[in-house]
Amino acid sequence: MGFAGRCVYGPKFLVRHDVILVTLNYRVGPYGFMCPGTKRVPENQGIKDQLLALEWVRDNIQAFGGDVENINVFGRSAGAMSIEIHGIFEAIDDTAVCPQRNEFNNELAGILDCLHVNVYVPDTITDKNLPVLVWIYGRAFTIGFAGRYVYGPKCLVRHDVILVTLSYRVGPYGFLCPGTERVPGNQGIKDQLLALEWVKVNIQAFGGDVENINVFRQSAGAMSIEIQLLSTQEKLFKRAILHSGFVARPGI
Repeated sequence: MGFAGRCVYGPKFLVRHDVILVTLNYRVGPYGFMCPGTKRVPENQGIKDQLLALEWVRDNIQAFGGDVENINVFGRSAGAMSIEIHGIFEAIDDTAVCPQRNEFNNELAGILDCLHVNVYVPDTITDKNLPVLVWIYGRAFTIGFAGRYVYGPKCLVRHDVILVTLSYRVGPYGFLCPGTERVPGNQGIKDQLLALEWVKVNIQAFGGDVENINVFRQSAGAMSIEIQLLSTQEKLFKRAILHSGFVARPGI
């Protein structure tokens, strides 16, 4: 249940300040979240209502005096859960780049809000869960990102396989190791571990086989996989394909 009426969620306090408040409605109960798993009723209509409303805000809020580059969403209870769900972007949105030096002009590029996972699936529907390939980029732990125009799905998703590419912090943000409790080091490796845990928990919702998750990469990506193989924690993948990486090399 729930609705966006101003008698409950009114603007009285917020609009005393320099801010624009938008409240939106979405379908709830069986009209919004009945999930029979059929093409006729594809499920999660309530979430799609929210997405449509957010797209409208993005396209039109400037006409009301709003800043399209400063749209912020907030909610509680089911509203807060909805906001988390909207952190899953369509694959048409390329992944963000973690802070690093641009290898062509040496300028600083990227943002800290960069820990994204990209999931690419074939456009044909199958009844079976598909094998999963997880790509971890390399480039000496100092540069690299998971953008699809470099590591895209074009060739792999022609086959019955799901491709996942993940981002992790590089350079000082990912591998500064002063040996203190405040900065324990190897944040980039921990980013990878967190992403692999997410894949293990969620990939079935994308049609992936949780018992057939495979990781692959070369260079620093291969070294990263070797480090994950040495971990005593629960194994998050079934197989690994390594090329041109050796975890025991000096400096690692």
